Amino acid sequence: MAEELSKHEAKHFLGHCHQCNARYSPKQAKVIRRSNGVTYLHVDCAECHASILLAMMVGSMGLVTTIGLPTDLEKGDLERFAFSPTITHDDVLAFHKTLEEEL
Repeated sequence: MAEELSKHEAKHFLGHCHQCNARYSPKQAKVIRRSNGVTYLHVDCAECHASILLAMMVGSMGLVTTIGLPTDLEKGDLERFAFSPTITHDDVLAFHKTLEEEL
């Protein structure tokens, strides 16, 4: 389940929307996962409603490193896909075969 940023993370949270350049607010960020010192977030822009998946690390000296990826996924999609079975090579080949048969 998504959680909010900690007070320490919110203090260092930075960023602007990739579409409209509005400044993100920590209130718009929901934590997806924390692993090995990296916090993975889903952030919605309050202005244009564009979404981004973000990996954020706060170093010991307070330096923040972020890597973002624009997405059309909503927060609910992330939870749904997290518990979905993995797509296998056989699944892809079967889908390809189905598409070929329909053409």
